[in-house]
Amino acid sequence: MKEPYQLCLGTAMWAWTISKKMAFDLLDQWYQAGERCIDTATNYPINKNSADFRKAEQWLKEWLDDSGVTDLKIMVKIGALSNDGSSKNNLKPSFLSINHQHYSDLFGEQFDCMMIHWDNREDAAAIDASVQCMESLCSTNQALGFSGIKHPTAYLQSIKSLGKKPYLQAKQNAIQSHLDYYNELIPFTKTIAYGLSGGGIKLHSDYSNSSSIKQRGLDLDPFKNRIDHIRASVNNFNQNNPDTPIENMHQLGMTLAQLDPRIYGMLIGPSKPEHVADTISFSKRLKTHLSNYESLKKELDG
Repeated sequence: MKEPYQLCLGTAMWAWTISKKMAFDLLDQWYQAGERCIDTATNYPINKNSADFRKAEQWLKEWLDDSGVTDLKIMVKIGALSNDGSSKNNLKPSFLSINHQHYSDLFGEQFDCMMIHWDNREDAAAIDASVQCMESLCSTNQALGFSGIKHPTAYLQSIKSLGKKPYLQAKQNAIQSHLDYYNELIPFTKTIAYGLSGGGIKLHSDYSNSSSIKQRGLDLDPFKNRIDHIRASVNNFNQNNPDTPIENMHQLGMTLAQLDPRIYGMLIGPSKPEHVADTISFSKRLKTHLSNYESLKKELDG
């Protein structure tokens, strides 16, 4: 079995569906649970409100200043030029250098990983220039990584030439997976699964107007048959395994990620402190009872 997975707290919904107070409560709960990895991006939240551009990183900095915490491991995704959901970005070496300095000043030694974000380029030479620049910028104690890569093949040689394995963020949940899309890169990276809950899909209840499903305007109709199959499979599993039930879509996503040998870590996006507590508790259950869930994965894969 692979090594226990790494957990990372996401900030994509901060200043969107999550208030500053709630974000601070989430950080408090996360830190008190012994977790240290935080993921953010220049364009979080992607709520199309230009006034909120870089708001997530600002709130994180405020919490650090208020709490006095100095031992986080912060991943920062760089490249997007706005938070309107468009593909506008800048990944030129000069821009990467400016941003590396910005986050080094902002987070100090807690700036743990620099990631290229939302790259739509096909030019392998331009990509290689960005990757080489990022590798030169990151110290021996800093990681590098990639998220939202549109043309994986154009990245292959650059990633293979790196002196250390970078992180690769890929969507993975019970509804859809991008792992096959990035299949050629996965052997040379440490893959972190995100979107574990399918964007906030629920197993047992309806959606409030403040839910991420409603806020993002996601259309679930194309996935109706798959969702129905998941609900039936989980209900059947829970009846046969009452001591280790799956209670929500996020737990199911965590389970499938841990059972997949291609996945190194998980990026989670809780909206309430109790969601953090549930994640930590369920992660401990997975480490001791993972084999219980293999039958459920087989049924969902079938």
